Amino acid sequence: MTPREYKLHLTRQQKWSLVLPAVMFTIFPLVIYFTFPLGSGGQREFFPFLFWLFAAVVWYGLLTLPYRLIVSSDGRLEFVALLRRRQVAIHDIISITPGGMSVTSGYMQQFKLTHRTGKLGFVNQFTGMHEFLTELRHANPQVELIGC
Repeated sequence: MTPREYKLHLTRQQKWSLVLPAVMFTIFPLVIYFTFPLGSGGQREFFPFLFWLFAAVVWYGLLTLPYRLIVSSDGRLEFVALLRRRQVAIHDIISITPGGMSVTSGYMQQFKLTHRTGKLGFVNQFTGMHEFLTELRHANPQVELIGC
């Protein structure tokens, strides 16, 4: 494959749809906690821990969502996110399929890349994605592309 870098392209509205749920589930429990009066015994009846647990899951999904895809000359793909980088050898890729939508991806369509040692998800809005998939098919004819 040709060494190249693909960048995630999101509109302003899509960026807000990614960040807003995480911010809301982080701040909203604090507002509720300090708005409601103390219950019997001087304790608050609302515990924001479940909201923060969900917020942590949303933040983790947001911060591990790849925003850059790098194809190297040695036949590896590198998915770059804010919290991590994941590398996959092109010959290890088994399939790329639609992966659904979730709050951690801003309800945007995701692809699920299955490789020999696991899976990873990424939003399918990389600039030049069709060229990438065409080159991937030429470099690894065994890869199964479904819904791409």
